[in-house]
Amino acid sequence: MVVPTGLLLFVSEATALAGNPAFLVKIGLLVLALANIALFHRGPGGKSISGRASDGIRRRKPPPAARLAGAASLLLWVGVLAAGRLIAYL
Repeated sequence: MVVPTGLLLFVSEATALAGNPAFLVKIGLLVLALANIALFHRGPGGKSISGRASDGIRRRKPPPAARLAGAASLLLWVGVLAAGRLIAYL
């Protein structure tokens, strides 16, 4: 739902948004967030061990690379949301 409605909003005001600094920051953070997803699935996400606690497998901490990717993901997506909210004010 978000992608089609976002595209429609962009198309309706593309000229105004192209010069909006908050919009440019949002798009930059969005690209970084998507790159983070791709890198995670090529790296630590593709190597993670699956298992449920009910399987009798003791849970371990994720590897540091996966934890870093998770923290980066949280920060990037919060940044995307914040920049999106700022579009109306800049």
